[in-house]
Amino acid sequence: MKFKFFLAILITLIMIFIAVPENSVVAISMEKSSTQLPISISFTSAVSDGKTIYIFGGHTPGEILTSIYIFDTGSGSIAKADVELPVPIKSHTSIWTGDEAFVIGGIGYDGEPLPHIVRFKPPDEIEFLNNSLPYGMKGGSLIWDGTYIYHFGNCVGTGKCGFHFHFFGDDPGNA
Repeated sequence: MKFKFFLAILITLIMIFIAVPENSVVAISMEKSSTQLPISISFTSAVSDGKTIYIFGGHTPGEILTSIYIFDTGSGSIAKADVELPVPIKSHTSIWTGDEAFVIGGIGYDGEPLPHIVRFKPPDEIEFLNNSLPYGMKGGSLIWDGTYIYHFGNCVGTGKCGFHFHFFGDDPGNA
């Protein structure tokens, strides 16, 4: 116990005395937006094209959602999209790849991780790639590098962490 206490004090002192260049500090605004979603949503995911934020699915008390909400960052307006996700999902992850979004995995009503990918090309193009993942997954982090979407974390007991997907043009192909 004494060692843990000593280690905590040592780390704190090191953090105090390390010089951080002034230009590396990032200011974070805690202003609250006057725009609110029409319902309270948790376990959702969102992507941005730089002007618009697309919010996919999620959970409200007693319901898993298929909705897509569109938030215009310029005007501050929010609206429900004319299209919906083909299946209700929560605890999924999503990524923007330049002109479209991919919503990957998630959990449905049965509580099991889903092996699906949904491709969304604004404003209203939806493609459901049913059972397109090798196994169901939820959460995790996605990174787009211009060629691949990398998925990190969420092994779901398979040990297959950090693998990648390769999408070919308009055909997401095989995961």
